[in-house]
Amino acid sequence: MSVANILFNKASITASGAILLGSSVVCDGFEEGRKTAIFTHIHTDHTEAFPTCLGRCDNVYVSKQTYDLLTAMEGEYLSLKNNFHGINYKDSEMPQNEKITLFESSHMLGASQVQVESSDGVKIFYSSDFTSKDSVPTKCDVLVLDSTHGDPRFDSVVDPESVERRFVDMIEDTIKNGKPACIHAHRGRLQYAMHILSRKINPDVSFLSSARDISAARVYDIYGMEIRPLVDYNSYVGKKIANGTYPYLEFRPDLHLTDREEAGMRRFFLMGSPGGGSALIDHGDNSVHLEFDDHANFSSILRYVEKASPEVVIVDNYRTPHGETLAEIITKTLNIPSKGMPQGNSSI
Repeated sequence: MSVANILFNKASITASGAILLGSSVVCDGFEEGRKTAIFTHIHTDHTEAFPTCLGRCDNVYVSKQTYDLLTAMEGEYLSLKNNFHGINYKDSEMPQNEKITLFESSHMLGASQVQVESSDGVKIFYSSDFTSKDSVPTKCDVLVLDSTHGDPRFDSVVDPESVERRFVDMIEDTIKNGKPACIHAHRGRLQYAMHILSRKINPDVSFLSSARDISAARVYDIYGMEIRPLVDYNSYVGKKIANGTYPYLEFRPDLHLTDREEAGMRRFFLMGSPGGGSALIDHGDNSVHLEFDDHANFSSILRYVEKASPEVVIVDNYRTPHGETLAEIITKTLNIPSKGMPQGNSSI
């Protein structure tokens, strides 16, 4: 068996999206028989198996920040779980015969990259979701790679400060025109938007969100990202504000269209355009897409792989449809044996 094939056997991605590292670790999913689980951040496409792992794994590891976010959002009962651990970045644990280390990612508060060093010294690295600011902190033998923007059409260069200024200006214009606005974003980016607008928008403008995202906002506040008090939009006070005439801002982690939005609320999607391209697209129908560089663009992904200098690359083909395409490009352009896993996935 070739060296490449031996290394490909050190990690894999299952049909259910679980990331298997070494012989004992499962990341962002559940796999029968794996007793050590790691969750890289709180986004739902990475934490669906979290309750299962809590009940069936000996140890579940997350970063300290992710521990605080999950405890705030899910309930204090999590702090009573003896198998649930929040660990510092760069600290190592060895619950079985493999050493695990978490490294910080810029994707969102608490996001982690994961290194597993097997008992025979092979270094396996899982990028999870990462941004153009991130790099692999150490050379690895096997790289398991996110492919969110793993297609050449996702190669726009985002200037976050410029996009942020345009975003604030558009929100201010909406308020001046007497209209409410709804900001749609994944958790993390949603709280970051709350932070930006808390500093820029008139304090008389109410901020509404869900109870879970208000709890998450308090954790962001603790870690130095100040956010003004928010009102639960499902509460009596929240409904009263929404039914009033004064402009307000609503923050949602989903894409649900409400009756109030149909009546003229301006919608801001802080997740880029699904087709790639410009960092800001005003659709002219009260909806705007803005890209805030939450995921590395195509060129940044290739630079990330080059710096990691792995012997083989396994590309996530479960959470996006670009895994096999990106694997082919890495093999051809960087001359690194690469595979998309699971193969032939078309669930997205």
